[in-house]
Amino acid sequence: MRAGRLRHKVVIQKTTEDRTDSGETTNTWSTHATVWASIEPLNGREYFQAQQETAVVNTRIRIRHVDGIVPKMRVLHGARVFDIKAVIDVNERGREIVLMCEERV
Repeated sequence: MRAGRLRHKVVIQKTTEDRTDSGETTNTWSTHATVWASIEPLNGREYFQAQQETAVVNTRIRIRHVDGIVPKMRVLHGARVFDIKAVIDVNERGREIVLMCEERV
């Protein structure tokens, strides 16, 4: 992996489920790792859901290997939020991870 491609500083967040006194479940996001990444938009689509137009951009994010990343996590880049859909360990060598993500616009 060439370091020059990793020019975006991103935050990988994990969610924790908390219960309130009334029994409600709330999700809170906390930082799992802050890393340098390459962000590559792949394609986008628009569709109607619940009488609203929704746009989704599929994005590939490349990072150096970080333990513990799972599809329930998300990636933040500034004000942008990417939901992780798949985690791929490139060549199964533990050096580079590709995160296949969706960004709702």
